[in-house]
Amino acid sequence: HEDKRVVTNRLVQVTRQLADKGINADQDKLLVDFAHYLPDVNGKYVFGELMANYSNLRQQNIDHEQAMKVLFELI
Repeated sequence: HEDKRVVTNRLVQVTRQLADKGINADQDKLLVDFAHYLPDVNGKYVFGELMANYSNLRQQNIDHEQAMKVLFELI
């Protein structure tokens, strides 16, 4: 598992990068939704990679809900 500080820093970094591009990404909603999806993940994952993939999906004009669904279908 990743350190809480690393998770927090990555979350803030990605949401700020998206905001700079005019894409709204709510940090609280992201944490709640990740907490919802992650228990169903079999195997290992890296939060930073998940956030990078989430960011890429959002930059393709995919809304939050669809990005989360696609992201966790890929794992």
